[in-house]
Amino acid sequence: MASIETAILQSGSKDKIKLLLKLAKELGIKTKVLSAEETEEYFLSMAIEEGMKTPDASREDVMKVLKR
Repeated sequence: MASIETAILQSGSKDKIKLLLKLAKELGIKTKVLSAEETEEYFLSMAIEEGMKTPDASREDVMKVLKR
């Protein structure tokens, strides 16, 4: 089975994203547009995963990451 590659693209321009999605379709690349909630969950999980690599994190550091 061939490996699956995934890319996440962000842009402040809806038109540029639409262009990239159109190109992906022409190239036969499967796409999925994430909702704001899905995007937030993804980046939160990445922050958690990165945090798991550090030996200790203070409550203050955790709250900074969570911006609370």
